Amino acid sequence: MKQSDNDIIIPSSFNLYKDKEQRKLYPTTESDFLEVIREEPFYFDIFYALEWKRTMRPWENPKEYLPIIFEERQEQTEIIEDFYKKRGKGNITDRMHYYLSLFLLTLFYLNYKPVKSVIPQSMNLYELKRKPMNCEERLEYIMRKPSQYHAYIQLDQLFIELEKIYYKAVAMKEL
Repeated sequence: MKQSDNDIIIPSSFNLYKDKEQRKLYPTTESDFLEVIREEPFYFDIFYALEWKRTMRPWENPKEYLPIIFEERQEQTEIIEDFYKKRGKGNITDRMHYYLSLFLLTLFYLNYKPVKSVIPQSMNLYELKRKPMNCEERLEYIMRKPSQYHAYIQLDQLFIELEKIYYKAVAMKEL
């Protein structure tokens, strides 16, 4: 994304990276959904929350955008699994935050809603019709300890369950 004079500090309600300085977001004309979410997963949701009228709304067409997220998820899964298989040195937390972001996008977009916050108490997951069982409790665990292997396993299972829910909704012509 290119920097402009209209840079925006990402609201704290969208900051999974609690231990890092506040990041900035720049309006873009980039139309490649995947490139935009790789740079900032909640880009469209943030601009929607800030009431920018010209932002794309991927949650309004989950059949178009969720398959892109599923492909990106597969790439991330391979990278994260490789890290744990090799007992990687270094920090996996940023990668897990991105993986978690992809899950949250999928969860909300599958329900035709933008992500309004990444703070568990503000997500209002109880309002979502399509979600895995015990989603709230499992997400809280993952968010408390994102770098642990068990958090990755739990998040991967949530993603698998959510993908099944998506394909069932497509088959039932609910999307």
